[in-house]
Amino acid sequence: MKIIYKVLIFNALYFLICYFYLFDRANFVSVNVEAISSSLIAISSVVLAIIGMWISYAYPNTRSSLMQEDHKVDLVETLEGAKKLESMVMAVLSSAFILGTCLLCVSLIFPIIDSYSVVSEGFFKSFKYCFIWYLCFFQTYSLFNVVSLNFDFLNRLDLQISRSKLKKKNNKV
Repeated sequence: MKIIYKVLIFNALYFLICYFYLFDRANFVSVNVEAISSSLIAISSVVLAIIGMWISYAYPNTRSSLMQEDHKVDLVETLEGAKKLESMVMAVLSSAFILGTCLLCVSLIFPIIDSYSVVSEGFFKSFKYCFIWYLCFFQTYSLFNVVSLNFDFLNRLDLQISRSKLKKKNNKV
C-alpha cells in the first residue's frame, strides 16, 4: 500500500477516534501544550536532520536530482531501494510538517485564539489537546518508521557479516 494512503487512513482513523472519544474527555485532562510542542519541535528537528543526512549519504543521486531540472536521473537501482527511499522521504516530510505546524501553532495560532474571549474555552481546550495528541501520534508513527528502517538495515548488515564469515570459512578449507 502506498505510504500516502497509509497516512490518509491514519488521519481518518484518528479524527474518528478524536470525534467520538477524545474530544469530550480532553476537558478533564491537564496537559502542558507548550512543553509537548517544544518536545515535538526538538524530536522533529533531530529526525529531519538525521534522516536528511542519511538520504543524502545513502542515495547521492537524490541531491543531483533535486538540484537539476533533469528528471532522467535514476534515484535508486532496485525496487527495494525505492521503497526504502520513499519511507525515508515520508519520515522527513512528516517531521517537517510537525515542525512547521508546532512552530505555527505555538507562536501564532494558539496565542491569537487564547486572546479572544469569543471562542468557547472548553471547545478550544479540547481542540488544542486533540491536535497536540494528533501531532504526537503522527511523530510516533514517523519514529517507528525510522526505527523499522534501522532494524532492516541492521538485519542486512548482519546477513552480510554472516555471508562474509561463511566465505572466509569456506576459503580456509
